[in-house]
Amino acid sequence: MTVFRYDKSFEGLLTAVFDVYARRMWPDALLAANEPAPLFTTEEHTVVTDSEKSNRVWAGLAEKLPIFLRHLLAGPVRNLIPASTRQRSTPRRLKRFLEALDMAPLERYLQWIAIFNRQRRDELYTDDFRQTLRQPEWETDSGYDSLDFLRDSRNRCLGRDIVTQTSLIDIQTYLPGDVMTKVNVAVKLL
Repeated sequence: MTVFRYDKSFEGLLTAVFDVYARRMWPDALLAANEPAPLFTTEEHTVVTDSEKSNRVWAGLAEKLPIFLRHLLAGPVRNLIPASTRQRSTPRRLKRFLEALDMAPLERYLQWIAIFNRQRRDELYTDDFRQTLRQPEWETDSGYDSLDFLRDSRNRCLGRDIVTQTSLIDIQTYLPGDVMTKVNVAVKLL
């Protein structure tokens, strides 16, 4: 009998699902760390909660659901979940996941990595600031469009699988625009 132990968090459960596929082993029991093992346990695996793994499982669930179920979950079912003010709460993550089900993969990716969505940016930006963001290839009625920016980056790596495309988009957009800038500033401070 194979037992998987996890921390009883939702993220831990998704990490356990990831481990099931990675290890190609289906557990007979899924227990908390402090629960006693069944009598005939032959192998135990302790699941270490990993947000990267759990996020991959979330994204995979979104891709595998049939379209009619996506529409149902993204609409009426999502509205039944109470709003949460805690940033990393399970209801908030679930609601965000269900909102993204109806979106195309690139829109969903933008929704998950963005701090400010289009509506929040429109509320935040002044007209003067919006004018400074205008570039001919990404110009829209409301100014700068992040989705077009990502589309342009994705078009440079068409023909590859979704994971490779996403990695290349990160390399082309996120690393130069954020992480590398911070590393550069940190090095200058030394």
